[in-house]
Amino acid sequence: MWLFTEKSDGSVNIISNPGFEDDNAQTAAPKYWKIENTTSGEYSKFEINSEMTRSGKYAAHWYSPEPFEYSGLYAEYTAPETGKYEFSTFIAGEKNIYKTLISINGEHKASADGETVSYDIWEKPVVKFTANAGDKIGIWIEINGQSGAYGSVDDCA
Repeated sequence: MWLFTEKSDGSVNIISNPGFEDDNAQTAAPKYWKIENTTSGEYSKFEINSEMTRSGKYAAHWYSPEPFEYSGLYAEYTAPETGKYEFSTFIAGEKNIYKTLISINGEHKASADGETVSYDIWEKPVVKFTANAGDKIGIWIEINGQSGAYGSVDDCA
């Protein structure tokens, strides 16, 4: 997540573990992120692996033989300064609809959505918003998929 303010010297990425490379590589719990499976019944299984990456060795990858809804990744940060922010990530795969949502202090503020079209075409949703110093910024990358859906999220900023 990039911070753009008059106080800062340019932009600064404040996302921790943006490419899922830190510590818990190849586990179900990437450091600084939560994996959320909020649907009933079958859901996609997220894991950190090297199967489909944009850069680095690892990405957050999923596959599901059954349709699923409302599964994804969540992270929370405290805004270090008052200013303009921008969150982006890269998403690729097939048979998925995605939504990137931003909340400020628990209230939905902005989102970007789209559809994956191929394992080798990386979509880049970008969400711009403002926050005040001390605000709690929630990042939710939601994936909804058809039977056989798969994909990866990588390089969050």
